[in-house]
Amino acid sequence: MALTKIIVTVGPALEKENVLGSIIQAGASVFRFNLKHNTPAWHNALVQKVKRVSKKIGQPVAILLDFPNLARKLSLNREYLLMAKKKMLIFWLFLLFGEKKILIF
Repeated sequence: MALTKIIVTVGPALEKENVLGSIIQAGASVFRFNLKHNTPAWHNALVQKVKRVSKKIGQPVAILLDFPNLARKLSLNREYLLMAKKKMLIFWLFLLFGEKKILIF
């Protein structure tokens, strides 16, 4: 296993499976999804494509979800902000993966 990870930020240019395959074969190890942009349905479709192409090629990759900065948008105390981020994470994971049991740590 390589100690260096190549992180690829996903955008519209990566919507085609052949492009995803080329990037994985070139050494990408993490696919970053900026959830500030686009819709949950778009992210869900692309996460599924990444997983499908990764499995087809036989090269495992990680999915990194980058959440928008709530602190800038909301003027809240720290405890409430942490709770809001945790609930948002569970919501996005449910939308993206439809999991019933999600571990937050």
